[in-house]
Amino acid sequence: MAKVWVRCSDGPEGEWEFDAIPRLGERVTLVNPHGSYEVVRVDHSPTQVETGFGPPSGERGIGIRLRLLDATTDPISD
Repeated sequence: MAKVWVRCSDGPEGEWEFDAIPRLGERVTLVNPHGSYEVVRVDHSPTQVETGFGPPSGERGIGIRLRLLDATTDPISD
């Protein structure tokens, strides 16, 4: 599992775990918040100072920005 720092267009942000790191343009579904998103940006070494989002100071990781496509998507029924 890959830990990825996520920021969404509808506000939620934090660290999620993915089987594989999502790629630019890929659709992903988050469980909480429920919704279908599109990856609109990938940062390979984000810091909160440089990009406004990313892992806590002193940690490294991948950061992605997601654009909400469908807030009603229920990943449990997919």
